[in-house]
Amino acid sequence: MMASSSKCYPKRRTVSSRIALADSDLPPQTSLHWQGLPHEPQDRIVNNVSELITALKGDIARGIDSTLVAKWSCITGYCEALSTHKDQSRRYRIFPIPVEAIARMVQKEFIDWIRKIGATKVTQGHREVARIISNEVWNNVISKASVRDELHANSVYVCLRGTIDKKALDCFGASLATIVGLNIAGFTSYLTLSEDHAYESHLKGNENQGRPGMKYATCEVAIPGKNKASQQKRGREISESFSSNAQNAPIITPQTSWLYMAEEAVVCNIPMTIAAIFGNINCQIEKNKSKSISSRCLYEIKRELMWTLYDMGILANFPFALSELGECEENVPSPRGMEWIAMKQLDGEEILMNEKLFIESVISSRTKYGDSQVYPYCYAGHYHKDAGRESTMEEYRLVEAMRLYYHAARVASGYLYDLSCLQLVKTITKVTQLMAEDIFAADTNCESARDSKLKPRCWARRDNSIAFGTWFLGFFDACLLWEEKGEGTGKQFVEVLNPLHKFFLGKLFLTMDLSVRQEIMRLIYTEGEQINQNDFLLESVTEKKLNFFTTPKSKRLTPDGILAIALAKEKLSIGELEIALPTPVGGRKRRRHAMT
Repeated sequence: MMASSSKCYPKRRTVSSRIALADSDLPPQTSLHWQGLPHEPQDRIVNNVSELITALKGDIARGIDSTLVAKWSCITGYCEALSTHKDQSRRYRIFPIPVEAIARMVQKEFIDWIRKIGATKVTQGHREVARIISNEVWNNVISKASVRDELHANSVYVCLRGTIDKKALDCFGASLATIVGLNIAGFTSYLTLSEDHAYESHLKGNENQGRPGMKYATCEVAIPGKNKASQQKRGREISESFSSNAQNAPIITPQTSWLYMAEEAVVCNIPMTIAAIFGNINCQIEKNKSKSISSRCLYEIKRELMWTLYDMGILANFPFALSELGECEENVPSPRGMEWIAMKQLDGEEILMNEKLFIESVISSRTKYGDSQVYPYCYAGHYHKDAGRESTMEEYRLVEAMRLYYHAARVASGYLYDLSCLQLVKTITKVTQLMAEDIFAADTNCESARDSKLKPRCWARRDNSIAFGTWFLGFFDACLLWEEKGEGTGKQFVEVLNPLHKFFLGKLFLTMDLSVRQEIMRLIYTEGEQINQNDFLLESVTEKKLNFFTTPKSKRLTPDGILAIALAKEKLSIGELEIALPTPVGGRKRRRHAMT
């Protein structure tokens, strides 16, 4: 995970090859967003990033409350709406920003609106007020059949001005608006985030400040829709989502569900809520198969806002925010992100500050949230994958990337599968696609290219390819184990475990030389040196040290099983028989349904 002490880190591109940066020259004053704000003469405006940071620091110094959360959600939502429209004729410069006009909009159109609803802790209970405010929020925005893939729909600003660009409100934006509303109504309410869901938490039985060991009750507030069925689901405890579903009730609980992060979700105080707002800024303008176009100015704003909170210690217990800051530095680097830092956990060896952010994210997830998060490993894996592709001297970083991807799959395999895991399955598929296109495949022609549709990578060092292959089979093993956790249900759901899938793991393994594959198979069944699993960095792959995955845990990858035997053959062929779920007692092997 480290760069070498001689600092031979490759000269990085300014941005990822998959990202293009673009900004508009159109003045914001000509936009409907500017014109829709309640301006007054002599209003203060912010002219650049430096002034914006000064404004943030000034607001925080005066005291952080829910009004401030709503204000900065609207400021960043306004900036995002201005700069990310796909239509160039409706895309504008971000600066100057009319911060006082935005603050006035928040007061008159949001805070006063919440107060006029009249729901308070004096008149109703917590859940009832959560339901009332959530319903009002959803009734105030555009309704769409599905809001999962809605971009730039994540702020209080969208709640107030979504009609300008015909934006619905997403899960995060709806939860944020509701929770701010609850606090304005006199309750103590916390934004709560898993990796794919946002909801509300509050202390059970009293309104004391959160202390270690305190228990939280929860409320669903992000159920979309304006119909009666959706309205009735809001305000209820998250566990009711499972108990009301007869099919899942015996199996899936908040403790086993990825949607609720095994009850290890991030409960945000007000400073962390502001960090969540900044981390959720989406800089993407447009995405196609070959490249994503994003706003450079919005990236710079997001990066500097998050550095400000980092310096205040607000991101320390927030893996998502740390990873997002790292990604900002990867796409639009600053001198600070490229500084060399001595990290004590790595025996004082120097790494780039950018890499340190990803390490901190993983460590925070492991130590503060029961190692229940998949995405910190994915962010860090992508970082090392991109670095390892740029120079044969950094080839070992591809091994480190694969180790991190293995850990992402390992965490995923700890959850029981249900329909709420579809996004997690897509993540595993996307990671596999990146392995195929950025690691397994290369432009260089190898001897084994004749045997595959891919042009396989020609590894500079054979031991790197072997170590990589062991972690690749570790990833494979975790995916197999995930399916097997639901033994008795007959579910085979991991897309890339289907032999017909384009990125089927068996097809990728075939691109490696036979002698390398056989050495990989030998090593994974060798009892290796025991690594302290509580110290994640001890197993890190570095320029001077390779670690290997050993001892698969899935039933289908036992050393004498038909899958292991097939993987070691010269002519590798894996079909339904080799990949089928273990036969239940008295049952038959199940056929895997073709992927749609």
